[in-house]
Amino acid sequence: THTLELLAGDDVDMLMKGYISRDVPEDQRRISDRQINWISSLESDSAIYKKFNIAFLQSGDSRDPEMAGILGAIVGSALTLIVTLAFAFPIGAAAAIYLEEFAPRNGWTALIEVNINNLAAVPSIIFGLLGLAVLLNFFGLPRGTPLVGGIVLSLMTLPTIIIASRAALKAVPPSIRDGALAMGASPMQTVFHHVLPLAMPGMLTGTIIGLAQALGETCLLYTSPR
Repeated sequence: THTLELLAGDDVDMLMKGYISRDVPEDQRRISDRQINWISSLESDSAIYKKFNIAFLQSGDSRDPEMAGILGAIVGSALTLIVTLAFAFPIGAAAAIYLEEFAPRNGWTALIEVNINNLAAVPSIIFGLLGLAVLLNFFGLPRGTPLVGGIVLSLMTLPTIIIASRAALKAVPPSIRDGALAMGASPMQTVFHHVLPLAMPGMLTGTIIGLAQALGETCLLYTSPR
């Protein structure tokens, strides 16, 4: 004798959980009296029972509700976030370092700062339409891949990362810069050897906030370009 465990249908699951009443007339429910008798017989033999559905974490999309899972959504979200991190963090950190440490204070810099602050308030659907119009229709990138979604999410999270990174760089005491310059370090060495290590925790915090925002928008932006 071989014992096998099989998933019950969604109607049986709804009946066992009490969402389908046995007292309702047969023509008003999705499961027949004969099926209810079979289920009652299996219950009396302890042959039907509730169990944590591991397949829910190991399966992808399915037309059958009892066979559907979230593995595809988890993998797609993870790959999209990896692409987002690969694009957004280096560009955002470099932009913050340039604007805070090296950029001259003039009208162009002020215009860039205003645009960065304005982009942080743009709705995510606008970035999704941008990915559809530019990345797919103009550049012809492949559809249904994390690449397009990751690039769009990178554009969306860049303002958050830049603003948080600039705040972290600004929080480093000026005495650190003055001391490094006084010891003969170049401006580049001062930034990368002294200022950046102290500002890195704050920059990573801004990156985590941006990725959390991207994770919340993954479903919308990952399906919009398709």
